[in-house]
Amino acid sequence: MKKIGKILVSMVIVLLLASCNKSSDENNSSWVVQEPVSSNWLQSVVFNGAAEGWIVGWNNTILHTIDGGLSWEEKSINSMSSFHFYDIAFADSHNGCIVGQSNSEPVGGVIFATDNGGLTWSEVNIESDIQVIRSVSFADANNGWAVGGDGVILHTTNGGKSWTEQASGTTASLYDVFASDIGSVWACGAGGTVLYSADGGQSWIDKNIADSWINSIYFLDSDNGWAVTAGGDSKIYSTTDGGQNWTLRYTGDTEYFNDIVFSSNKKGWVCGESGVVYATNDGGQSWIKNNLPSAAEINAMFFVSDNNAWAVGYDGYMAHLK
Repeated sequence: MKKIGKILVSMVIVLLLASCNKSSDENNSSWVVQEPVSSNWLQSVVFNGAAEGWIVGWNNTILHTIDGGLSWEEKSINSMSSFHFYDIAFADSHNGCIVGQSNSEPVGGVIFATDNGGLTWSEVNIESDIQVIRSVSFADANNGWAVGGDGVILHTTNGGKSWTEQASGTTASLYDVFASDIGSVWACGAGGTVLYSADGGQSWIDKNIADSWINSIYFLDSDNGWAVTAGGDSKIYSTTDGGQNWTLRYTGDTEYFNDIVFSSNKKGWVCGESGVVYATNDGGQSWIKNNLPSAAEINAMFFVSDNNAWAVGYDGYMAHLK
């Protein structure tokens, strides 16, 4: 979203409150658009508790808050090169990783790691022929996975300090990874690819569930999970048996769903292009469409709690559910 003045912000907030009223009556929460901190495309948001949060995006963008999003500080990395960052995750309060792609020669996937809670970030040495890394997830303080182009899957056993490649069995581009524990790791991507590992990534089983690509996957527990598609008619799928079988639950009226998150087994959100957000308060039995007051594509969301969430996207777009 382009930078806007205080008057327009006030008008936008009023419109947003009105448009989201029906879906937020239950908890008296509503989406509020934030003044942009960056003009770059924001790709991922994560909070470590209610106060500390991180946002990453294109052109080396790293934003950090310690006051619940009231203010954001831009952080720098230990490099003079240019990068597009796609995702951020923390193994614990000290160790975390940012993944993405270099914009400088040689172009390829990159991982930056911190072992001091994000005070400093340093590039991790990985295989140079990896095209791009799009997603990272930790199962515990040591074990994490990162996925990207050409079916690449990387695994760490030391909180992100070093990574080794695992055989995924596919060359399909992978867009998201979700690790609920070492014995339940999921990755998804192009061509409806959904990969599952029950042995820490030593082997992967392909559970193809759609014709179009799968942009995001999320599990509430080892049995109950969700996935969303992009391209053509966007769709929402769910599983209740650990991904053995998937059921089409909803077809949206936009081409791209980018992310799906749940704060509880009842409440969840799906976001996509043109500011489209779908919400459920009944565990996915029904979905209510909301259009956030911007044409910006929303890339990612994160729930701090049922009534406290963040959405980020194109041109520095930031919105806060509170």
